[in-house]
Amino acid sequence: SRDLGSGFNGQVQLQARAWDVTLQGGFSEEVPYRVTIQPNRPPSAASNVSPADAAVDQPPVLALVSSAFRDPDVGDTHAASQWQVLSNAGTAVIWDSGEDSTNKTSHTVPLGLLAYSTTYRWQVRHKDSQGLWSEYSRKTSFRTQSDPPPIVRISSPTSEPTYSTGASVLNLAGTASDNDRVAQVRWSNDRGGDGVATGTANWTVSGISLQTGANRITVTARDTAGNQGTA
Repeated sequence: SRDLGSGFNGQVQLQARAWDVTLQGGFSEEVPYRVTIQPNRPPSAASNVSPADAAVDQPPVLALVSSAFRDPDVGDTHAASQWQVLSNAGTAVIWDSGEDSTNKTSHTVPLGLLAYSTTYRWQVRHKDSQGLWSEYSRKTSFRTQSDPPPIVRISSPTSEPTYSTGASVLNLAGTASDNDRVAQVRWSNDRGGDGVATGTANWTVSGISLQTGANRITVTARDTAGNQGTA
């Protein structure tokens, strides 16, 4: 016997002959034949399935999905994948999963890596059980959603949209939240007066002067990116 090695590529010529068990004829004449050994071939390039090319309004925590593993060699299986998110130009790597043997046909981009209102490109490649990698998939693009505004709520003296009082001044309290950070909370009265609340996540306003009749009080929260939400 002879071990040709896993990397052998080409043809082997073998010869065989039979022995006459009656011991009368001896060996038959040799019969040559050839066996062609094919080299291991890499997997087929994957396709980007989701998000679709040019998709918009994508969340900043995004699941990437590739096509199923395909390999021209019978018996080869899907061993690993490598995922990359690139800049819109496709030249800078924003995130690289490295060789991943767990998330082979889908992978979620970790929180904090993708910015809002930004266009990115992505690609993926597959590795077979023989250690060969496919080419990267064709780069496709997606755009993340706009940065959402802060959420501001009034909780005192009521959470209802209207409130009646006989007092000449009003105190307010409430909360404000944002995916980033609330930078400031302000109030204004359409009958006159405005100012800055005390606190941000939990805010208070004291001594708002009221005029006779309807007073429309608006509370506005602003985040560090300049987005505003009102109540």
